[in-house]
Amino acid sequence: APLYRDGVLQGAICTFTDISERARGEAQQSYLLDLSDHLQDTDGRIGLTDIMAEQLAPLMAVECIASGHLDEHGGLLIDKQWPQNIGQHRSDPFPLGGCAGPLRLRLSQGLIVPFEDLLDEADCRGNCGALHDQLGYRSLLLAPLLEQSEHCTFLLFASRQPRSWSQADVSLVREVAERIRAAADRARARKALLEAEQRVSLANEIASIGVWEYDFERNTLHWDAQLKMLAGIAPNEPALPVDQFLARVHTDDRRVLLDTFRSALEGIGGGELNLDYRVYDEASDRFRWLANRGRRVLDADGRTRLLGTARDITDERNAELKLLRMNALLEEQIQERQITEQRQSVLMELGDLLRGQPDSITIVTAAVRALGMTLNVTRAAFLTLDPGGQYATIERYWSDGALGDYSERMCFADYGDFIYDLQNDELVVVEDVLHDTRTAAQASSLRLRRIQSLVCVPLQDQGRLIAALILLQDRPRQWAEEDISFIREVADRAWTADERMRAERALRASEEQFRTLADNMSQFAWMADPAGRIYWYNKRWYDYTGTTLEAMRALGWRSVHHPDHHVRVSASMKRAVAIGSTWEETFPLRGKDGQYRWFLSRAVPIRDDLGQVTRWFGTNTDITAQVAAEEALRELNDNLERRVAERTRELAEINHLLHVEMSERERAEETLRHAQKMEAIGQLTGGLAHDFNNMLTGVLGALDLIQRRVASGQVNDLGRYVDAATSSANRAAALTHRLLAFARRQSLDPQPVDVNRLVESMEDMLRRTMAEHIEFDTRLQPEPWLAYTDAHQLENALLNLVINARDAMSNGGRLVIQTGCVQINSSQPDGPEPGDYVTLSVADNGSGMPPEVVAKAYDPFFTTKPIGQ
Repeated sequence: APLYRDGVLQGAICTFTDISERARGEAQQSYLLDLSDHLQDTDGRIGLTDIMAEQLAPLMAVECIASGHLDEHGGLLIDKQWPQNIGQHRSDPFPLGGCAGPLRLRLSQGLIVPFEDLLDEADCRGNCGALHDQLGYRSLLLAPLLEQSEHCTFLLFASRQPRSWSQADVSLVREVAERIRAAADRARARKALLEAEQRVSLANEIASIGVWEYDFERNTLHWDAQLKMLAGIAPNEPALPVDQFLARVHTDDRRVLLDTFRSALEGIGGGELNLDYRVYDEASDRFRWLANRGRRVLDADGRTRLLGTARDITDERNAELKLLRMNALLEEQIQERQITEQRQSVLMELGDLLRGQPDSITIVTAAVRALGMTLNVTRAAFLTLDPGGQYATIERYWSDGALGDYSERMCFADYGDFIYDLQNDELVVVEDVLHDTRTAAQASSLRLRRIQSLVCVPLQDQGRLIAALILLQDRPRQWAEEDISFIREVADRAWTADERMRAERALRASEEQFRTLADNMSQFAWMADPAGRIYWYNKRWYDYTGTTLEAMRALGWRSVHHPDHHVRVSASMKRAVAIGSTWEETFPLRGKDGQYRWFLSRAVPIRDDLGQVTRWFGTNTDITAQVAAEEALRELNDNLERRVAERTRELAEINHLLHVEMSERERAEETLRHAQKMEAIGQLTGGLAHDFNNMLTGVLGALDLIQRRVASGQVNDLGRYVDAATSSANRAAALTHRLLAFARRQSLDPQPVDVNRLVESMEDMLRRTMAEHIEFDTRLQPEPWLAYTDAHQLENALLNLVINARDAMSNGGRLVIQTGCVQINSSQPDGPEPGDYVTLSVADNGSGMPPEVVAKAYDPFFTTKPIGQ
């Protein structure tokens, strides 16, 4: 910039900025892009010319780039090198001596191995010095190329002068190696895809196509032998029924298959059928893709059928899927490589930190810093939630390039209505707080706090939200998929590492709790490996036996077993271990005082998710008292048998006396039954006489009224009394019919009956049977339900109730006949079933019935009236 003084140019200020690193970075990015383009069409054999060694060497500031591998004897072989005219090429390996093992291990782990000065390697100076003499270079950098290779293939960078390989050098070499590996993988995938396509093409040419037929009317399928073979069915076996075939069809394809068949049967689209679907093959335990082509056929008799062919296209589908995946992967790599390269170093640093098993504070601090710096957000914070989920505490935050560790309380409601999304383990992405329904209500206050866009990642433990990572932006922002993926990746890595640390702490606490519990339980406890070798005992074992773990490992249970039981117990334990079943035995063990006590020993196998036995857990329970009790019980049983024999003789004599007494009792019971039968006949006769007397009362009453009317010359309405007499006579006939039905066990005749009409038809007769000092009234339910009953029985019951009520009111009173409807909703003891019922009741204020009469009131033909009434 020029400097003026009083308008006169006096000089200039010049600034110089070192852009070497930026230029080197741009050169590296340009090289990596060219490398990716150059490797796109490689056939899998990648040489130094493919990696453009002439461009890479200046970037790495090296004089030589070579590729090679380690042989099985620990020698270093150089396969190719650049430039070819520098150094002496040799086909025999360079011996590495003791350095070969560590070098092979680190290369097989995917680690880059630097040698800053071969003449000054402390751990392997002699071998490295020899390597320098033969290669002619003092500083080397080895990067593994192929993963899980038989030989450790590497890319070698050599410098004639000792040098310290920088992190930038290592990152560039790692990126080059990864792109070479990716290119090799793509080449192998393309080759495999090409081979698969060739196999499919050959199979289509030589394989038969299966033919099938579906009969719509019979709902049957017919398959030829080729199609049966595709379905894993023997040629001599029948084809699968339709329902079993549909059960084998993949659930995602079943509905489409049914709809396609239905459309073809209905003639839609000319009755053509063209469908690919998956069907389960039991022989290979996998789904196979079948291509079905068919057409609707109408027979001369009008039957509809579908005829078609099926072809196995599983390999074609898999090849297409692989090709699509490969193309999508390549496009994604081209589009996102810059973002990946930018964020790769961050993830690598985070991974290196997490592998060091840091504490939780260090983990969340690194995660917050990585997200804040890489995504260029305004603020990033780690939150721990209260149990209620409405409030959180900010534990660590990153704001405008600075880290902080103060604790601040925040309410989620102040940031929007998305706490429920977090509780459902859903990532919350708000691109603009003003236009998102979850934050629109708080948009004004959020914008005052420089928050216009946010992302919140839920962190759950066993399905419960306990923490979150939140990123805040002071402007609206469209969060790209790459951003969200990176956020998830950082959050998942950090949270997984934190969960691992918490799980390890919980495991240590659990193991300590188990030891405490095991050492304080009343039983002996022990654990053994899958082969049955015991490697742990609880404290109770050592307290009883007086041994140590070293002594038990050396001598085993033989040192504490009773000699008479050791062989049996050992054989039993070996059998249980061999078949992996629960082991249980009873045997004595010697204590430290030399005395033996009986123990019940039991061991159960503990298995992993695959069902393999990982260890055994066993216990020994002291049952000495139980064994002594069983011995005493055996002695008691011996004495008891003798006493039982004596008691048996006594019981035989008593049994004889009982037989005599039972004979006398049977004779007395027979006499009692005869008396009860005669009493029942008497009650039946009295009841019949009572019922007939009631019915004859109606007949005689009607005849008496007829006589009075005739005597007085009033003969106009005699028909009504004749009908009443006839009705009473019919009821008497009905009673006779019921008696015959009862005698022959015949069913009665229930019919729908209008109870109100039945009462009204008998009302006149019933009123005339009442004495003048008895008030008679009816209360009928308006429009009652129809009752399903025997009308004659109901009339007879009503007549008996009314006459009995009349006779019970010798001094006068009130008699009311009432009908009604009732609904019963629940069952009651001795009550009717739930349903709709019609009620018919007769109420009076007569003398009532004593308890002994109430107890017999529902006995058939029971009456308290003398014969003739």
